[in-house]
Amino acid sequence: MAGGGLALVALAIPVYALAPDALRYFVTFHRVRGPSRGSIWYYLAREPATTLGIRREDMINAVNIITATLVVTAVVVLVTYTVHGRLSPIAACALATTAFVVTNKIYSPQYDLWLVPFLVMLPVRTKLVMHFYVSSFLVFVLIATESHVVGRPLSLYILAAGVLYRLAVHVLLAREFCDQRLVGECPKARTPRPNGGRMASKGFSLR
Repeated sequence: MAGGGLALVALAIPVYALAPDALRYFVTFHRVRGPSRGSIWYYLAREPATTLGIRREDMINAVNIITATLVVTAVVVLVTYTVHGRLSPIAACALATTAFVVTNKIYSPQYDLWLVPFLVMLPVRTKLVMHFYVSSFLVFVLIATESHVVGRPLSLYILAAGVLYRLAVHVLLAREFCDQRLVGECPKARTPRPNGGRMASKGFSLR
């Protein structure tokens, strides 16, 4: 957390000094931006805003507060578990990234790419990794073709099914990262011993 904070300050201060209006616009743009179609919040916030007559600005502010609270809570819990040795730093980073991706109101294929290194560093089941790639690609394609192949509202229902599929895969990945088998260090590779062990058929000796 300290490293992330320092990196953010080191990046934000020069940008603010050179172009304060640009940084202010960047922050304001994402604050007033509504949930995108690839995010679960697009569908969760769409119904209350339509049936209850809640203003779009109020709904966006509520989503901003909820997502920020969820991410901060997740990071605090992960840091606590890591400090007490109940979770490895790599698994904690993977879970923090997953929390950001799942709770974010904006969908971007780039966010899924951030998880790819953890699929290599942590022993995740191959079948689950394949579901991750398939769900990510499926949502990307459905967003690109939404309302072009099939008209609305059917196209949104199809896209929502893909978003739920991707969300379920991320939840399963998070459970995999939380697995106690991932807490310890990676098993060390066995070093071959030239004069030890049985390296041939029974009864053969390397003497």
